[in-house]
Amino acid sequence: MRLLPLLLAITVLLTGCSSESESSSTTSNSTSQTSKSNKLLVADRECTSDEFSGGSEWIDGQMSAFARADEKGAYKYASESFRANVSLEDFITVIANQYPMLLDLRSHSIVRCAKEGSNFVFDLYLVANDGLKYAMRYNLSLINKQWGVDSASVVQYLN
Repeated sequence: MRLLPLLLAITVLLTGCSSESESSSTTSNSTSQTSKSNKLLVADRECTSDEFSGGSEWIDGQMSAFARADEKGAYKYASESFRANVSLEDFITVIANQYPMLLDLRSHSIVRCAKEGSNFVFDLYLVANDGLKYAMRYNLSLINKQWGVDSASVVQYLN
């Protein structure tokens, strides 16, 4: 029963977005515009280039930790409020069981950032080593100049 609230919290943590791409480089805000069929995001406003860069670097850091199978390192990218509610052990369990593609990632592209209230929403596309593609949404906070992943989720399977 303890696992259900945890799964809900982790699902909220794991909300990013995606763009189908074989490169793991971050796209610029101006090149991240997609067709209406690919838009995953509705927002109050687009992020500034500094917000896009800062949040993208934070997501890239977490993705790099996942690529090294360093769940503890990936957990450090979670926001302080997330870490206060979800233990490292529970985080590792949920990633392994619900988001195994993050541990077997070939590439990712961050395609869009928007601001929703005081939060930042990033859309990404992921390609796992098995060739499966995913659209994800990451929700980040920026508190006292410190980024943190509040949630991430798969919003669409693209295969």
